[in-house]
Amino acid sequence: MSSAAHGSSSRAKGNINADVPRLAWTVREFASAIGVNYQTALRMIHSGQVGHFKAGGEYRIPNVEVERLVAEASRAAAS
Repeated sequence: MSSAAHGSSSRAKGNINADVPRLAWTVREFASAIGVNYQTALRMIHSGQVGHFKAGGEYRIPNVEVERLVAEASRAAAS
């Protein structure tokens, strides 16, 4: 019997690595990406500073929001 039949393939475990662009981040990933604490990231979401949606009952931050924040911070630093 093959190992895939026993559920040991990475595909069977849901660990699919495809070459697709990142579309959304978890709150922890978002916080790490922009260098803030998890609670700070949650406050940014709840206050409306960061666009988000819920998937599977958890917040997701679209990649365009991360790019927007980085662009705004770069403009502010250049001023």
